[in-house]
Amino acid sequence: MLAYLAVRLGQGTFVLFGVATLAFFLIRATGDPTLLILGEHATPEAREELRRRMGWQRPLYVQYVDYVSAAARGDLGRSLYDGRPAALVYAERIPASFQLASVAMLVALAVSLPLAVGSLISRQPALRALAEIAVAVGQSMPSYWLGLLLIFAFSVSLGWLPSGGRERPDAIILPAVTLAVWTIARVTRLARAKIAEVVPQDYVRTAWAKGLSPVRVYGRHVLPNASIAIVTLVTAEFVTLFSAAILTESVFAWPGVGRLLAESVYRRDYPTVQAGLLVISGVVVVMNILTDALYLCLDPRIRLQ
Repeated sequence: MLAYLAVRLGQGTFVLFGVATLAFFLIRATGDPTLLILGEHATPEAREELRRRMGWQRPLYVQYVDYVSAAARGDLGRSLYDGRPAALVYAERIPASFQLASVAMLVALAVSLPLAVGSLISRQPALRALAEIAVAVGQSMPSYWLGLLLIFAFSVSLGWLPSGGRERPDAIILPAVTLAVWTIARVTRLARAKIAEVVPQDYVRTAWAKGLSPVRVYGRHVLPNASIAIVTLVTAEFVTLFSAAILTESVFAWPGVGRLLAESVYRRDYPTVQAGLLVISGVVVVMNILTDALYLCLDPRIRLQ
């Protein structure tokens, strides 16, 4: 198991190296940052002085080697906006993004799994229709549109919840619900499909023949055997919630990684954008490795392969 995880860790390191390389060259292809920092009316001497001070007058390959070697030591550069280390800026924002993604995932699981199981075992057409509506609505509704709709309904019209920020404990409700809607649809659809594949199996019919209750049949025989696919999707969705919450964090002024990355792109803050891409990629790599470790615990046959 340790050898397998070591290989996955090596692959993840290679992925991060590729992301760092692409980010370095693609960001520098967007234009001259001195125009944005000093303005269009800056003199050539002032722009040249800034290039010299930032080391941008050196050959590109020299800048790249310095960047990669510094990143390997944990130095992701300093923000051009406030001069602070980019790694420190993101370290301050990561807890907010993890908090938002975690709450959104808990909301999604609390709704999607009971809805998927209930719609399969219930004979009530209304519950099945509710599951289908949840899937259709969740997959067809853009997050930014839903976020604005929730702000208008619960903040502007009713005044029940704050429209943004992180100062109040209930400020997380609207952005978490906005993020959770898409995940509810995805998890509900996959869970229904995987559970429906397991239900006709012989061991499940044997459990029913023994007279076991629905809770024991589904809790002991159905859900554990359908869990690998569900765990895979849940892990992927958590990474998506963390890394793709740029619009939601911007709409609700949530001080997370996504909002910081969006602001850095607008400012053309090269070091902060590069650091953000590496941070998000690092989270994806770590979550994938943790998922692989969880696979080995859930299904011993994977360990044998």
